[in-house]
Amino acid sequence: MSRRVTARASKKARGASSSAPPPPPSPPSSPPPPGDLPRPEWASRPLHKLTQFNLPFFQQDEDTTWAVEQLRLRQQLGICAVTAPTYPRLVRLFYQNLHETPTSVGLLSDIDGHVVHITSAMIAKVLEFFAKPEDQPFPEVEDRQPVSRLIQQYFPGAHGDPSFTCLRRSKLPSRLLLLDSVVHKNVLPLGHRAERRLEFVRVLHGYQLGYQVPLEDFILLHLQKFLREVVRPTPLQNLTWPLPFANLLTLVFELNHLPIAEDEEIDRGYPTFGQREWQHSISRIPQPVGAPVDEAQDPVHDHPAPPVPPVPPQGDPLYMTREEYLQLQHSVEQVHHTLRDHHQSLMELRTDFQAYRDYSQARFDQLHADNLAIQQQGQDNAFETRALMQALFAQHFPPPPPPPASP
Repeated sequence: MSRRVTARASKKARGASSSAPPPPPSPPSSPPPPGDLPRPEWASRPLHKLTQFNLPFFQQDEDTTWAVEQLRLRQQLGICAVTAPTYPRLVRLFYQNLHETPTSVGLLSDIDGHVVHITSAMIAKVLEFFAKPEDQPFPEVEDRQPVSRLIQQYFPGAHGDPSFTCLRRSKLPSRLLLLDSVVHKNVLPLGHRAERRLEFVRVLHGYQLGYQVPLEDFILLHLQKFLREVVRPTPLQNLTWPLPFANLLTLVFELNHLPIAEDEEIDRGYPTFGQREWQHSISRIPQPVGAPVDEAQDPVHDHPAPPVPPVPPQGDPLYMTREEYLQLQHSVEQVHHTLRDHHQSLMELRTDFQAYRDYSQARFDQLHADNLAIQQQGQDNAFETRALMQALFAQHFPPPPPPPASP
């Protein structure tokens, strides 16, 4: 699946107009007409591209094998392997002119005088979401319960608010974490970063309970949401939202036979998500990875995944198994406990030292007061002794009589 998409994308990188005959050349006397330019409010809008996931790694990691198998059984691995280039000007024109009509299915846009049509069937085709009906082991969801009921019934303890309107990633079962990343990056990229609401809950519920999950329909719903909340409002709202599915639109342009000039601005980059990004993602969860898995809700299928040879870590210094990660987490917790014990002992020692210092200060003040009292008493005694000695001296040694008066 991924090799076919990659090979097809490499052909697009050399020129996406190969599938359609080029337009007739202009007469030599006049220059070729320039293409339309996006309006200023659209020309600076950032672009969002589908992320390529490292499927060989995720097929071997014990926390993600179940998620990859769910995508494989539903023929949806193409959502993880889009490497098509991006044409920034065409993407901005596509969203600037995006509209819908009551008589057409899907959405329409005008680019350089050409009509571009996008439907969920087109999205499924370019992503190679193909499955024969007899090979489809997943039933359709018949009971469209409210999101709050789904969260209470199928995601106990994972709600993010008292009203049960959203899920928290940190409280999801561990086997849903990779699917959560895929949906957040490649299906519903405009969702809240910390909360999973509405369509997000329905997608995770479909994978969790073993139902069909039409990702192409959710992508089209996301485009309709973008049209409703960004394109239609006047003045333009949500200017910080990036233009979604930029490299996916390249495949849609090709399917619509949109002529692309050889000198058209092209961006061949795309984000990737592999072992390092996965380890960073799960390390941000403030508890052991995921919640306990209810085996009774794990659908059993008759289509086991073909054995894949193990992939060595290639000497990555950040590679670690789940057991090593949990052991490291346990060691960190022990260090935290030890630090807390030392801190408690230090606080007790500080309290004792403060009490001893207060006692010593009080004792010193008392001794100083006693010393002053003794000094004062000594001075008083010395004064009394001197007065007594003078009295005794005067008593025993009276002064001589005055000399007689002369005649």
